[in-house]
Amino acid sequence: MSAAKFKLDNLVALVDLNGQQVDGDTSEVMPLIHLEEKWSSFGWDVAFVDNGHDFNLIHQSLSLTREKPMVVILKTVKGKGISFMESNKLWHSNKLDEELKKKALGEVGMNVG
Repeated sequence: MSAAKFKLDNLVALVDLNGQQVDGDTSEVMPLIHLEEKWSSFGWDVAFVDNGHDFNLIHQSLSLTREKPMVVILKTVKGKGISFMESNKLWHSNKLDEELKKKALGEVGMNVG
């Protein structure tokens, strides 16, 4: 609340809205409903990016002129682009072994020797 009161127009928060947490889907564990309205009620400007994996859309949101703090809510998919991780809550906090690390990097176009 103080960020809006003091018009901290250089303050930006990014919310990764991927619908998952370590215990399961947020809809079941801790629903995140009306997120835009909640931030707005604290006096923040709110931008919503439906494809939080699109850097151009994120950049456009961050470039908006504002006179108060801003939150950008990014709709994302946890593990996007990695077949065995995508939307899989088991990978919320698991560690990759070397083989899976190479596979994951390869799937996102970062092949390592």
